[in-house]
Amino acid sequence: MNENNNVVDLSGQMGTPPAPQKDGAGAVVGAIIVILVIVLGALYFWGKEFNKQTGVTLPVTDTIQDEAQNAEALILNATDTATEALKNQGTSDAAKDIEADLKATDLNSVGDTGNIKAELGI
Repeated sequence: MNENNNVVDLSGQMGTPPAPQKDGAGAVVGAIIVILVIVLGALYFWGKEFNKQTGVTLPVTDTIQDEAQNAEALILNATDTATEALKNQGTSDAAKDIEADLKATDLNSVGDTGNIKAELGI
């Protein structure tokens, strides 16, 4: 310590700085990832050019979506005899009318997947 201005001199006490660490595998992995991205991009554009030259086209998404909507409309608009029979129930709350409705209701076809499989061609 210098008595004139009360400043501490630490220049000789710092020691040697720690040795720098080796880079490790981080740089190598990063380089491999960059190379893979470049290669995949090149393959993508090369395949696009190849498809233009050969005239191969992929199916249009709108066409597939239209077909799915048509199939959905067919399913939703299909008549179901069991459901129609259930809709034809009486509105009376008399016990004998309710019992008659229960006897007339055929629940054997409800939950039958045989018709669904036949309609879908499964």
